[in-house]
Amino acid sequence: PPSAPSLPSRAPPRVPTSHAPPPPRRPAPPPRPSSPPQSPHARQPPAIPPRTGSPPSRPQSGSTHGRPPSIPPRHSAHPPAPPHRKPPGAPALPGRAPPPPPPRLTSSAPSVPPRAAPAPPARRPPVNGAAPSPPQPPPPPPVRVRAASETESSVPTPPAVPTGSPARRSLMPPPGPPTLRSRTSSASAAPPTLPPGRHAPTAPNGVSNAGIHRKIPSPPPNAGPHIFPTDCPPPRPFEQRTKQYGARALLSFHSPPSTKSSRMRFSSLLSPASALLLASYVLAEGPSDVIDLTPANFEDIVKPEPLILVEFFAPWCGHCKALAPHYEEAATALKEKNIKIAKVNCVDEANLCQDHGVQGYPTLKVFRNGEPTDYAGPRKADGIVSYMVKQSLPAVSEVTAANQDEFKTADKIVAVAYLSSSTQAPAAAFSDVANKHRDDYLFGLTTDEAAVAAAGVTPPAIVLYRAFDEPSTVYPYPVPSATLEDLEQWIQELSIPILDEVNAENYGTYAHSGKPLAYLFLDPSDTKKDDYLKVVSPIAASHKGHINFVWIDAIKFGDHAKALNLNEPKWPGFVIQDLAKQLKYPLDQDTAITTESVKDWVDSFVAGKLQPQLKSQPIPETQDEPVYTLVGKQFEEVVFDDSKDVFVEFYASWCGHCKRLKPIWDTLGERYADIKDRVVIAKMEATENDLPASVPFRVSGFPTIKFKPAGSRDFLDYDGDRSLESLVAFVEENAKNSLEPKNETVPPQNVDQQHHDEL
Repeated sequence: PPSAPSLPSRAPPRVPTSHAPPPPRRPAPPPRPSSPPQSPHARQPPAIPPRTGSPPSRPQSGSTHGRPPSIPPRHSAHPPAPPHRKPPGAPALPGRAPPPPPPRLTSSAPSVPPRAAPAPPARRPPVNGAAPSPPQPPPPPPVRVRAASETESSVPTPPAVPTGSPARRSLMPPPGPPTLRSRTSSASAAPPTLPPGRHAPTAPNGVSNAGIHRKIPSPPPNAGPHIFPTDCPPPRPFEQRTKQYGARALLSFHSPPSTKSSRMRFSSLLSPASALLLASYVLAEGPSDVIDLTPANFEDIVKPEPLILVEFFAPWCGHCKALAPHYEEAATALKEKNIKIAKVNCVDEANLCQDHGVQGYPTLKVFRNGEPTDYAGPRKADGIVSYMVKQSLPAVSEVTAANQDEFKTADKIVAVAYLSSSTQAPAAAFSDVANKHRDDYLFGLTTDEAAVAAAGVTPPAIVLYRAFDEPSTVYPYPVPSATLEDLEQWIQELSIPILDEVNAENYGTYAHSGKPLAYLFLDPSDTKKDDYLKVVSPIAASHKGHINFVWIDAIKFGDHAKALNLNEPKWPGFVIQDLAKQLKYPLDQDTAITTESVKDWVDSFVAGKLQPQLKSQPIPETQDEPVYTLVGKQFEEVVFDDSKDVFVEFYASWCGHCKRLKPIWDTLGERYADIKDRVVIAKMEATENDLPASVPFRVSGFPTIKFKPAGSRDFLDYDGDRSLESLVAFVEENAKNSLEPKNETVPPQNVDQQHHDEL
């Protein structure tokens, strides 16, 4: 119609020459405008006819349609204007977008296989009684269907590309005016209106942007379907499993195929502590190879066994818990060798543990036909097995003339019995001593006449060979009547040198002897060290059998010197320690070490003329705490007060058990703070204070708790648990004084009857 604006015409795109570069990809689809509202009297558009015909001809030179179309901008700086309406007589617009553009043909370039693009779907049925389109072959996958905007109304549908053409389909836009995608809108949707004097902006190609809804462009129609990755592992089939408990449930997990990384990841999850916990769970599920002993079965099981290892433990002991899995593993391994392993719970069987002298946990003892010896081996599974296997071997080795010389020097102390036969007395007693001290000494027995002749003795005889002092000593008493105790005492006396260096390895030998020990502290780098040893050696020989003499490295064991009350680092130093009573008798460090000074000091000690030197902290100036702080200097004054019940804790500052007991002990002191004149709750640091000689006990562990009732010199041991309730019950049971608090009488107050004026 005359009032309709004319649209610029466009020519089809040029066909590139043979040397032209390949065509560019089609740009993203332009924004789609909304379909304009249609008049109720407008004729409905007919169905889109099938695309037939030949490709469009090449445009003539000089045509104004030779340039490619311009793509409308995505954004506009002006508000959109309503699209132009067509008169009632205008032809209807097609309902589909134009087909893909025609192929680009080249004259000399080789043909490229076509890239298939989806063909349009089957035509819609006619509208308003229009004739249906002719039947079509089954279509390929459909493309998106959209409604055409009114700007496409005057654009004719270009013919379709001939079938079977080897040319590659183009992705360029079709010739003619640009096609704008539009969402389908209802007929009642009105276009946006502009105020008077405003017009909708137009794109460079003359197309109006009115009513366009911006949208993220869709992928091109020939992008193909999305392909999911095929290398994902298949889902694991469901497996119904029964419920499990304990370690099996912890360990029953579905693991991926064994790879190095998976093994490393799983191993990193198991720390040594968690692995030990899992092992204990596994061991707890099955039957244990460790025998549980009680007073009812102890004698019946232990006494008949030639070799059995028994552990005395407490369930709350951390060291016992750490030993438990190794002990179970060793029991299983030794079961095959017919060596039994047992245990005693000292919480449930306290009397049984006390009868066997158990003072700490865990305590391990090796029993041979009921006779115990201390276990001196490692506490790992393989070490326990190795130690017990060695213990099962014969304690007495066979000696012949061929190996006698080598056997006599195989250890520092070697005992050999020369007998006419293996059953001659004292073969049985000698074998018992060997079994008891197999870890300390080396024992041999011979009936070889050549060996007896080489030794120069007459059977029966027992000879002790030593690597120190006298090389050989013959048993001086009647051999046939020798008992286990006689042979044991004789060997122990000769096993201690007249003067030897003491260290951690041989200190136990001197401690078990029970004899006083005289120390000579020396600096090993001192050039006069040998001279000092020559001074003490004659005195040590004269007191052999009564006092043991040793020399010790004063630089390495300086702390031990301070414990023996040698406070100044001045060397040499000399001190005698009564191991039975834990009393110290140090020689004044300002006195020179000579034969005369040392001899006089030792003789005075033997005669009982010396007074022990007690180590003590200073006496506290005040006693403000509920627990009384006790020191060595006033021990007898406070503890031996017959008018008071005294409950004392002996502790060490480094002891963890003592630190945990401290708040409980303080609470106990607060409980009896009002009756201090009758009940004293005290504490003493045993490492800094010595007990006087009048005290009938010595502290050998921490904490040690003793109770002395009022009017008595006897001390009661406290062996109960360290809870406040148990401590209070022990005091109430053994206290001689009344534990009732003091009755404080409050004097009556005089009521003030004076009159006061009210304000």
